[in-house]
Amino acid sequence: STGYFKMGLIIKTFCLLFLLSNVFASDFTLHLLPTSVAQKTGALCLDGSPPGYYYRPGTSTTSFRVHFRGGGWCFSELDCYYRSLGYLGTSKAWPANIIDAVWGFMSNETNLNPEFAEWNTVYIEYCDGTSFTGDRDDPVYVQGTPLYFRG
Repeated sequence: STGYFKMGLIIKTFCLLFLLSNVFASDFTLHLLPTSVAQKTGALCLDGSPPGYYYRPGTSTTSFRVHFRGGGWCFSELDCYYRSLGYLGTSKAWPANIIDAVWGFMSNETNLNPEFAEWNTVYIEYCDGTSFTGDRDDPVYVQGTPLYFRG
């Protein structure tokens, strides 16, 4: 009977977590800058992939909140090279959609966030290693790999 009790507890816990994740989950859809536009304008991630943002529509037609993802700086060419291989330096591995439990002013639940719950949300991803400030025209080559500092 102990096994049945534990299994029942596990199932109830799973169901509760599932329900809570659906109540507080927010579905964001990825929008990448078209590659041709990214290359023409020079707006690139460290590895040369196009930058992007996630968007979750709200019920408002005029109000938007914009969140810039943090990520810190890379402080050397080698540091930037290693960063270009991961989530903070490339858009290649970003999922098409993210379901993120958000709280506070980013929540779309009116009981948690009565002021901003209905606003549209833009979540700008970070992938340039310079806090969106880079403006170097030519890439820097590190270990034979071009790195772009184009915020």
